[in-house]
Amino acid sequence: ASMEHAIRDFGQKIDLCTRIKDILAAYPDGTSVLKELLQNADDAQATRFRLLLDLREHRTEGLIFEGTAGFQGPAILAYNDAEFTDTDFDSIQRVGGSLKAGSIKTGRFGVGFCAVYHLTDLPSFLSREYAVWLDPHCKHLPSVSAAEPGKIVDFTQVPDAAAAAQLAPFHGVFGCDLSGPFAGTIFRLPLRTRAQARDSRISPRAYAEEGAAQALLADFARGAGQVGLFLTHVRDLEALVWEPGAPEPRSLMRARLYADSVPPPRGPRRLLPRSPLYQAFADAGAGAVDRAQSAAIDVCAGVRVELIHSPEPRGSGAGEGEGGGAAWLVAQRMGGGEARAMSADSQVAAYGMRLVPWAGVAARLGGEPVEGRAFCQLPLPCATGLPVHVNGFFELAPDRRAIWTGSSDLAGAGLIKARWNTALLRDAVAPAYARLLREAEPLLASSDGGYYDIWPQARPGDSLAQPWASVSDALYAALVAGEGGRVVRTGAGPGASGGSVAVAPRDAWYFFPPWTTPALEEDEALLCLLRGALGALERPCARAPPGVVRCLRAAALGEAVGGGAPARDLSRMTPLEARRA
Repeated sequence: ASMEHAIRDFGQKIDLCTRIKDILAAYPDGTSVLKELLQNADDAQATRFRLLLDLREHRTEGLIFEGTAGFQGPAILAYNDAEFTDTDFDSIQRVGGSLKAGSIKTGRFGVGFCAVYHLTDLPSFLSREYAVWLDPHCKHLPSVSAAEPGKIVDFTQVPDAAAAAQLAPFHGVFGCDLSGPFAGTIFRLPLRTRAQARDSRISPRAYAEEGAAQALLADFARGAGQVGLFLTHVRDLEALVWEPGAPEPRSLMRARLYADSVPPPRGPRRLLPRSPLYQAFADAGAGAVDRAQSAAIDVCAGVRVELIHSPEPRGSGAGEGEGGGAAWLVAQRMGGGEARAMSADSQVAAYGMRLVPWAGVAARLGGEPVEGRAFCQLPLPCATGLPVHVNGFFELAPDRRAIWTGSSDLAGAGLIKARWNTALLRDAVAPAYARLLREAEPLLASSDGGYYDIWPQARPGDSLAQPWASVSDALYAALVAGEGGRVVRTGAGPGASGGSVAVAPRDAWYFFPPWTTPALEEDEALLCLLRGALGALERPCARAPPGVVRCLRAAALGEAVGGGAPARDLSRMTPLEARRA
């Protein structure tokens, strides 16, 4: 026998449907799908993002692709005002292998984009002069294969009648009239029907039935007041629904982020142009991110989120009233300590990891204290126990619902991920938190309660669990070392005789046992008199909750501060010291 008959092609292959199904098993369903589309819009430097639940049925005759007739019904459409680039068209064809065009992007169209298959078997999108359909089953589009499981059409070169039928679901939404290239991007996710779910090799869940999509959009709308706090570009979000027979869509919710200042500016507010830290890099020019490897950069800015909710019929609970909003203070930091070093480590790069030492915190100014959440640009479904939201370019757990944590038996990439998150919390989040407290103190001058509500007051073993307890530890250590500046309030109190002055933690005097008792700690009138009198005698006494004082003292008595100097307690106000004053 000849040699050529003895040799055949052979090798491992990937079934696309199986690969997507495996991704969905590890990737959360629900609003995470919509947030992934929002993240992609932000990475594209879009400023506007819209979600539309289109419940109408569109024409099915005269289609270019007859096999798509079953997907002309109800769908979720996601619009943003950025156009697809040539790199984006390449990237979206790679399952789990996005072409990251920028060093501070979370990644365009990587594994996360596959989350859309929770909702549909045939996603499509339109941008510029192109319309694209993705068919991993290779059965709804003609002449597709495992190698090329989709179609791209230049709709400006297609006869008007054919384009009108196939692209009817895009016509008339978000300003798209199909008369020429579209200046933006619209994703369309036809909701999987029960019949399609029975035959799907991707997901058995039907979203076109029983109000599943309506509930999904309502959940997204409920969180819209906070979802954009750490995005770099998107500043205007809206959710809409288009009922069958209605002449136009109805808005359910709109959230806009404005640059805020105290006092508020006269006249109309201006939309926040982009993330303050991202703006700092843009102003610094090319290479600013790399230069941050050698010197930390931090910024702090006020952000006002204004919400408009439309009344929901039949008590769906999607709204929180017809209008509202909140003022936030957002502090962000790039670079710092071990996080900066790891981001430039060649061994880290060898694992294909691009670590960006960017993190921040957001505190609501006024109102009820927030239940702190972890963010990776967008909120994760996990609470931190802190009274602020914490954002970072964290390495996430496989299900993307929490940040990666590790134990002592980890090695390789797993160990790097665990070390990275720890370093980011300590070296970027905690300094940003200290900056936020310094900036918040004068903004919340009318209330001690509102100011100290944004301080962590829990300790490890109490209600604050790791890894978030490490943020509190690093924050208080930095404050005691003087790195946060004047953040501890002293004096009689706002509006009281003796005034109020903020000082560095070690420049204050503190009432704590054995001189104080629980009764004295609760006697605010007596403490006010004592602080006022002692302040006049150049003994500024801290006006802080016992939980804050305990954390400050624990930090002072903990690790040595200042190059191995022995631990030194805070200045304790005792009867003897009071007599000396």
